Amino acid sequence: MLGKGNWRCIDGAPNGISIDQLPDNFVVRFPLTRIDARGAYYYEGQTVNSSGYATGWLVSNLPDNECAAKISPVTRAEIDQLIGAGNWQCLTEYPTGVIVANVTSGFVVRSPILYVDKDDRRYYKGETLPGGGPDTVWFPLPISKSECP
Repeated sequence: MLGKGNWRCIDGAPNGISIDQLPDNFVVRFPLTRIDARGAYYYEGQTVNSSGYATGWLVSNLPDNECAAKISPVTRAEIDQLIGAGNWQCLTEYPTGVIVANVTSGFVVRSPILYVDKDDRRYYKGETLPGGGPDTVWFPLPISKSECP
């Protein structure tokens, strides 16, 4: 359906998968219940009208998955240390993400970050981002509003 090596499990989301490249005109079908792509939600039976990276939600937990099931919430201090104070803001419509004004060249994705969306590509833990911004950084749990700058 999605192709071997085209998706990964997500820490803290045992029923979620990160999709690297969604096929054109992809129809959401079992075992997926929803696809999140380019700021829109697509449910079972609907056709996703955009390709590229996406997040998929399964009807049940992914069996034998290597991702951590339990994660601790992230704090402003942790995000400041990773990204830089004054360089990010919370996404109100997506409470697990932050928009970063400018990622420094050579930035390596690491925990507690799940992945970073930049220039129509998704970067995972251990991968190095090119410099510049803006970029969207995703964490496994919602960031408390009290932790947002």
